[in-house]
Amino acid sequence: MNKRWLRPPIPTLALMAAGSALMLLCRLVPGFARAWRALFLRPVAGLLSRLTARVPFPIAEPLAIAALTCLAAGLILSLWRCFLLQKSRPMLHYLRGVLRLLAMLLAMYAAMWYPAYWCGEAYAPRATTAQLEALCEALIDRLNAAPADFPGAEAALALALRAASAYAGQDLPEGAVKAVRYPEWMHEIDVAGMYAPWTGEAMVDAGLSPAALPFTACHELMHLLGVADEGAANIAAYEACRAAGGALAASADLWALRCAMAELRAEDESAWRACTSRMSGPLVELFGDMNGFTPASPRPDGPADALLRALGIRDFLRDYSALAHRLAIDIAGAS
Repeated sequence: MNKRWLRPPIPTLALMAAGSALMLLCRLVPGFARAWRALFLRPVAGLLSRLTARVPFPIAEPLAIAALTCLAAGLILSLWRCFLLQKSRPMLHYLRGVLRLLAMLLAMYAAMWYPAYWCGEAYAPRATTAQLEALCEALIDRLNAAPADFPGAEAALALALRAASAYAGQDLPEGAVKAVRYPEWMHEIDVAGMYAPWTGEAMVDAGLSPAALPFTACHELMHLLGVADEGAANIAAYEACRAAGGALAASADLWALRCAMAELRAEDESAWRACTSRMSGPLVELFGDMNGFTPASPRPDGPADALLRALGIRDFLRDYSALAHRLAIDIAGAS
């Protein structure tokens, strides 16, 4: 075998090392992470968003499909060439290409998303059961009195875009948040929306309940603005939606109620039942459409959890309930 095929891929390893070093620095020095987000991550995300917003569908989807297709085709072709030539060189060449692709993705992830997790925005305090119950009662009373009228998908995305722009103090490009073309993959991984930092696109499942869609879209736009932690993104989206008023405010209250009721049910079933009996008929229907009455079950650890723990971001991806605890404590402090 030619010895050049056995040489270590120095440029690829150097790229992986650079990405890893940046991630470690952001994790150890929050001030550096905040500066990187302000000076690099947000400007690049804004540029990507302006470019991809011109396309009426999320380009992240066809790019992912094309990448997976090329990987699968390359593997089959390499195996076939190994069989014909009776040599392992084609497979080694393929593996080097895969490693090069992974190194590029890691470097892009390290530069364009990972630092945002370490900017100190995670919300840690936890509310008491009594505070959660008081929050649920306040939200239910407000939603009982609010008209249950939500726009269609296209109008909901436009409303969310305006609310996020007002919150950020800048005009986000029209089309910054898009409905996915193939929502089946979102159903498979049990998500309602996702932000793709590689393309600067906020994506949502337009088949969501009309009551849930405005807040979900605004939540994904908070990721575009550089808020990575899921709990912090919920809090930012809630503030943006409440400031916008109307259907956005009602959607935000419904999401907050869903988070708070799930937390309350886990701690006090009788208090949860008392809160459900407080809901009006229209609110019961809206809340049910959002699966609000479905008991929250802990998501089992998957194969990727070990990697997420190693990166230190597993908790940032799980704590959606931070919004409920923040509002419950705020209400308790105001009373």
